[in-house]
Amino acid sequence: MLRFRPKLGSERNSEWRCCFCLHVRTGTILLGTWHLMLHLIALGFLAAIVRDPRLLDELERDSAPVPNWSDVARGNEAIPTPLSNVEPPPSSFPQHVESPRDHSLIYHDVDVGALVTVCTLAITFMLIYGAALGKPAHLLPFFCLQIFDFAITV
Repeated sequence: MLRFRPKLGSERNSEWRCCFCLHVRTGTILLGTWHLMLHLIALGFLAAIVRDPRLLDELERDSAPVPNWSDVARGNEAIPTPLSNVEPPPSSFPQHVESPRDHSLIYHDVDVGALVTVCTLAITFMLIYGAALGKPAHLLPFFCLQIFDFAITV
């Protein structure tokens, strides 16, 4: 038999708590605010790339592990080996050829990234609005987005 328990009283106050002793609604609003800040940072990054596409070239150059193998050989000149004076055989595959970049591809990627970021930003606004005003129907798109993100990650 089910018993009716009123929501008043001190024993029910701890029932709706989540991490860090916050109420579920407060935790949801904080999570939404965190996602909102991350989306605004991403939009700022995309706006900087649209303003100056050379930033993307600098990021790729900084993240490249070893752009030229001859630079590695120059750094190890203190320890000579018998093979250090031997020229490597010519390779039919080009190593790192500096070619001018086609920035139209970058702009297409930035447009798609900005569209996805703005859509997820709208879903995050819906999460914050739904949590603040107690409308659970507005929380569902964010939940579906998180499930979709988890499925893609797995």
